[in-house]
Amino acid sequence: MNNNSTHSVKEYIIDTFGCKQDLANPEIAKESVNILKIAAESAGAKVIEIHCTTYTIHGFTTVALLAESHIILTTWPELNYASINIYLCNPDMDHNVVLDNIFKYLRPTNWRSSWFRHLSLSRTNKRVFLATPFTKHLKVDGFDKSAFNKITSLISLLRDLGYSVFSAHEREAFGKKLMTPETCTILDFKEMNQCDIVIAIISDNSYGVSLELGWASALKKPIILYKNEGQPFSTPLIEGIGEITDTINVYDIQSLLTSINELECKNQLIIAE
Repeated sequence: MNNNSTHSVKEYIIDTFGCKQDLANPEIAKESVNILKIAAESAGAKVIEIHCTTYTIHGFTTVALLAESHIILTTWPELNYASINIYLCNPDMDHNVVLDNIFKYLRPTNWRSSWFRHLSLSRTNKRVFLATPFTKHLKVDGFDKSAFNKITSLISLLRDLGYSVFSAHEREAFGKKLMTPETCTILDFKEMNQCDIVIAIISDNSYGVSLELGWASALKKPIILYKNEGQPFSTPLIEGIGEITDTINVYDIQSLLTSINELECKNQLIIAE
């Protein structure tokens, strides 16, 4: 198991409903062993052992023991329901890859997911998603210089303090290497799903930041809203986002840095030696 103390460890719980797979079929239960093997290896995990237990009436539980922890699949055929538990200690492994393979097997018509933070470890390489206006700053002669300086200064400061920062602006070279909407949306959501804290620079007309805040609140990510003193919220929903997830409003860099530490302390689990 990965003992790197520079990352948070999360466990994902997924409920699947209306599964079209015949979960009462013993042969389907046997097939789950190979499905979990493929799912784990597709994410780069090392499989140690996989075991399937079938129950007297019907239904089964399949457990994949991994070098990076485990994957568990439990079924209730009478309800066309299955529960999936994905616990990968290596933060570079994507649980969505595992989930995609299991979904192809179960074929659910609906699902819901949640995650639990078991550890909030050293903030070295803590993952920050920086949500900032993009399109509004793109000019004919390049990216707005004032906005460029503000964003790059913030990124540099956070990295100097040991944080891992994702910025779509950097990825797309501040407008010089623009991606298609289909590509960047998928990549941005993946980064949002894997981050620990979201810092959003609030603007009165950035639809992209508003969308990213929607993702962040739905995924229960701690949020820091960074705006100018006296600046109104762009929408009532952004003003009320603190009712959905931990949210702090800041107006300067020092307050922002203090807030990051506050959110880390609030969300961390202290481990007794």
